Amino acid sequence: GIVFSWFMSNIFNMLNPDPVKQQKLETLRYVVDFLRKNEIPQETAARVLLYFRKSSGFNLDDNKIFCTMPTALRSEILDFLFSSTVRCVPVFTEQDDQFVTELCLCTTAVVTTQWELFYRRGDIAEDMFIVEGGSM
Repeated sequence: GIVFSWFMSNIFNMLNPDPVKQQKLETLRYVVDFLRKNEIPQETAARVLLYFRKSSGFNLDDNKIFCTMPTALRSEILDFLFSSTVRCVPVFTEQDDQFVTELCLCTTAVVTTQWELFYRRGDIAEDMFIVEGGSM
């Protein structure tokens, strides 16, 4: 009797998964893929995973991952991802680490396809773009 009911409840859970648990698992999969894709250092990645395991589940994209993290963790990752690119810009070469970190906190990665317009001659500048690869 007990084994049969355990077996039946497991089958029921497999057929009708808890949507909250499913969402949390999907979020964790996305975060792990993000960490691997960006080659985040193992120690930082472990702290990111710990944070997301403790938090409630929600759908994410790369920018939402950053927005939901505590500021210190977010700065560490954004620093890792963007500081070397920012320092390649002549005006930022001599800036101190704190300035570059603050700038990285304001940074959003934008990936465009060939011929995609994101700025036109004569547009009023509201953003600054640093081209990491490709050309304009």
